[in-house]
Amino acid sequence: MLTKSDVKKFFDEAKETAEKWFGGKDDDWLKSPFKQYDKWTNLDNTIGQINHMMYHIGHFDAIFRDNKLRGVWNE
Repeated sequence: MLTKSDVKKFFDEAKETAEKWFGGKDDDWLKSPFKQYDKWTNLDNTIGQINHMMYHIGHFDAIFRDNKLRGVWNE
């Protein structure tokens, strides 16, 4: 079981990563083509990263529940 301190550390690291990603960028940057795949915008890429992270969280949740462990989301 994670402690409150563990969870806070995770959120602090996630916030730091988000601030680095968006640091010095504006709305025009979000609308601009993503430099590694110009059919997407930077916003498309950002949303894709968030969706991919949620996929992994769901995958972990399924593994936990399949092994009779408490899932990420509890009813």
